[in-house]
Amino acid sequence: MINLIDNDFENNQRYFGIAQFDVIIFDEIHRSVYNKYKAIFEYFDGYKIGLTATPKSDADKDTYNLFGLQPGVPTFAYELDQAVTDKYLVPYHGKEVPIKFHRQGIKYKDLSPDEKLNYETLFADPLTGDFPDEIDNKALNNWLFNTDTIDKVIAYLMRHGIKVAGGDRLGKTIFFARSHKHALFIKERFDKQYPHYGGHFCQVIDNYQEYAYDILNRFSEKESNPHIAISVDMLDTGIDVPEVVNLVFIKTIKSKTKFLQMIGRGTRLCKNLFGPDDDKTHFLIFDFLENFEFFGNKPKGDDSNQGKSLSQRLFAQRLKLVNVLQKQEEEDLCNYAKELQQYLFKQVTSLEDHSFLVRQHWREVEKYKDPLQWNALNELDTKELVDHIATLVIEADEDEMAKRFDLICYNMQVDLMLKGSINNSQKEEIQTLAGKLTKKASIPAVAAKLFVLQDIQKSIFWKDISILKAEKLRKDMRNLMKFIDKEDVRIVYASFNDEYFGDVKEYTMSLATNDLEAYRKKVAHYIQSHQNHITIHKLKMNIPITTSELRVVDEMLFEQGEIGNKEQFEKVYGIQPLGKFIRSIVGLDVTAAKEVFVKFINAPALNAQQIRFVDTIIQYLTVNGTIEASALFAAPFTDISTNGLTDVFDNTQSAEIVSMVERVNRNALVAG
Repeated sequence: MINLIDNDFENNQRYFGIAQFDVIIFDEIHRSVYNKYKAIFEYFDGYKIGLTATPKSDADKDTYNLFGLQPGVPTFAYELDQAVTDKYLVPYHGKEVPIKFHRQGIKYKDLSPDEKLNYETLFADPLTGDFPDEIDNKALNNWLFNTDTIDKVIAYLMRHGIKVAGGDRLGKTIFFARSHKHALFIKERFDKQYPHYGGHFCQVIDNYQEYAYDILNRFSEKESNPHIAISVDMLDTGIDVPEVVNLVFIKTIKSKTKFLQMIGRGTRLCKNLFGPDDDKTHFLIFDFLENFEFFGNKPKGDDSNQGKSLSQRLFAQRLKLVNVLQKQEEEDLCNYAKELQQYLFKQVTSLEDHSFLVRQHWREVEKYKDPLQWNALNELDTKELVDHIATLVIEADEDEMAKRFDLICYNMQVDLMLKGSINNSQKEEIQTLAGKLTKKASIPAVAAKLFVLQDIQKSIFWKDISILKAEKLRKDMRNLMKFIDKEDVRIVYASFNDEYFGDVKEYTMSLATNDLEAYRKKVAHYIQSHQNHITIHKLKMNIPITTSELRVVDEMLFEQGEIGNKEQFEKVYGIQPLGKFIRSIVGLDVTAAKEVFVKFINAPALNAQQIRFVDTIIQYLTVNGTIEASALFAAPFTDISTNGLTDVFDNTQSAEIVSMVERVNRNALVAG
């Protein structure tokens, strides 16, 4: 679409003008209109409708803010639990299955004598003979594949998974694996344990497979092999196989969005799955990596922001350095600031004026194409450049390794300027790269920098590291990065005895994308934004309302679907009079509240404490809308006098005040 907007012209006019469409529908809005694609969203001026099952509220990827909504309060939400209640989807039953190595890793001291010998063979340093006391659990399914661990996962699934074909065959199942090699290992172990399936029952479906879509099509057929699909990202979202009844999580998920999308693979209805009139009623999730526990402790998960491009990050770091360096008095640092500034300015001036993407930010682009704007940049200028220009620039250098090294060095320079020191990890990473390059001394370009590379590996080099020394290091090494070999991670296959470890935890469906607090916000926002509605206005002004007036509000709220249905409302707020509830949201108008007590307040006999008590009632009503008589004997009224109302007023006055607040409360109900 961006290319069409940029390149299609008719009579010197863009074929796709901003008014081309009356309505634009954005599917998967939580991920489809960010970075450069956001320009499409901003370009067209028709009505925009965003569809998503998993909205986000991240700082730089906020689906709600995109449409001018409050966080967590969509225009309309149809929740998973509601879809299940309405019989459009089925719920899950989750089982978190603990396996020892997944939880604790592999400890040398816990192994049998034979396994210890195997452990030493696999993990001992070939030169020193030293080996680690344990292998961290994060190594499992990453670079260490243990046969018995996977065998136990498969065995648990085959024993407890939902069966079809009269209970003789495992129902359609998706494994969510960590990597392609992990997926291949799972298939290998399955075929080893169940050779009678001939290698067809369980298949890997990922982007490495030459005929992945053919396999997926066969998986989608009810009676066809494969019946187990091992997926690496490819089946996380966007597929619709109603027959899926088992999901196996054998990788860690941190993103709530992704977790919900993966769960969605099992929610589809499936008629007659188990026989005539015997439909799918639920599906199972087998979680071997504590994902349920993670989201139980951290309900919003850890949704990382969509990665910014290298060009974006480099622009931002250079800009940050300019901001810090331009305040320095040392001439060399000021000159370095000017060098960086000129580089950034050149990037801005090279932006194509006619580009559709550039035109979306034309005010800022035109502004910073003026060299005078770069003198003494302030914080607002910096934010403007990062928000509007950084997304547009592209590094001219196509050497990705060199650009990644630039970023390491600029990060280090920023730390030096802001913290006065660098992280050990930065130093160690650069020393490791220098060490790899010294092994390439036969290459003339590397040989020319050999002494520099050797110095970098020495501790003394880093004792007086400065920003200018770090910049020279960057320039010395960046063009050598292309000579470093891309190394494959060493894969280790082991066969240590694993075990089920503790009790299986059961989980039922409770992962709604929007929580109760978000629903409360939505309801409050809607009512507050409709205070001019005649009935709501009457409730706020303490004017009695009729049954027909309240019925109109009821229809507006529930039958038009603005805040969901009444059942959903009562699930959150309980059953209560609608007028009273609305009053609790909008409060009582302060003038109307004072009018209730005006004669009482004007009585000449009231003392200061009594006036304060009545003022507190008025304040309470403006916030809460109504007040129960019992509340007059609790805080904040007991802050005025220990026993509340009857401490401050005599019996006659107390009765009169109770009568007045009861009239206010009655006006929130239908007039009798």
